[in-house]
Amino acid sequence: MPLGPARPEYRQGPCRLGPQTGYLATMCVNLTCRYSPERIILGGGFMEQACLFAHIHHKFLNLASGYLPQVSQGNIRSFIVPPKFAGRSGEVGSLRMAQVLCPNC
Repeated sequence: MPLGPARPEYRQGPCRLGPQTGYLATMCVNLTCRYSPERIILGGGFMEQACLFAHIHHKFLNLASGYLPQVSQGNIRSFIVPPKFAGRSGEVGSLRMAQVLCPNC
């Protein structure tokens, strides 16, 4: 759900934790139970706070309570990840899709 650029206060200063980390961890647990993804990528302005991932990982493992054997303390950091291309994911994805759809263009 794109909402525009992140507010400047999210990009600087101390990590701003709120109920959002719990909501995101719950969403990740629900996605994992329902679809068994190989990886969950969380991005966007709010997620530019690197400290959020550690809290989401911790809450995810607490919520999962060992019910999801495919995700453990050892691999959680490679399961819930930030986008590889950070602020350029949309552009890179569009170019890649164009390459796949029109390889001779």
